Amino acid sequence: MRTGTRVAVALILLVAGTAGSVGAMNLIQTARLNEAGRVSFTFGGGLVRQEDPSMVWFLTPQVRVAIGVSDGINLAFQSGVLTPLGSADPGWLGVHVDARLRITEVPGSYTLSWGVGGGYGLDFFGEGWGIFGELLFESQSRSFPIFVSYRGVLRFDDMEELHLRPHWSGGVHLRLAPLARLLLVMDSFDGTLTLGLGLEIML
Repeated sequence: MRTGTRVAVALILLVAGTAGSVGAMNLIQTARLNEAGRVSFTFGGGLVRQEDPSMVWFLTPQVRVAIGVSDGINLAFQSGVLTPLGSADPGWLGVHVDARLRITEVPGSYTLSWGVGGGYGLDFFGEGWGIFGELLFESQSRSFPIFVSYRGVLRFDDMEELHLRPHWSGGVHLRLAPLARLLLVMDSFDGTLTLGLGLEIML
């Protein structure tokens, strides 16, 4: 499948899928790590609808910044806002901070990494302090450029029952330029789906 066709299909799925979504912080990230001293910015978001009687539509602009501490370790943070269409009263989606380490990388084939982190807004409603662990896979194949992430979230208000909430994400990464990629992603948290996209720029 050609790159242009993949982009068109993914954008159609994005628009179609927002009809039943809830405002969320997407996992707009892959297993790839920045080299030491390199910084990447990922600008993303989506158009989503809250599942309540008012059926309000929201824009969810987000930004993720990742810093290469070493060739195998990255430190990153992500934050965003939830803005109702037709209103100038945005809400905060929260902030996540994480450290990621490379497990293995086979050039031209795949990358596998894991990470730990925490923050506020660890669900699709922009609420709750907590911590998480995550495992990320990325295919480096040009004909099959997929990525998959799993994040196990433990919110502090769930500590008594030690309820680990699963947050899955997956999608495709499309190379736009030597230092820029488009990320098209679908997330699932506690059975709720949302879709988003991000533009990743490496400096």
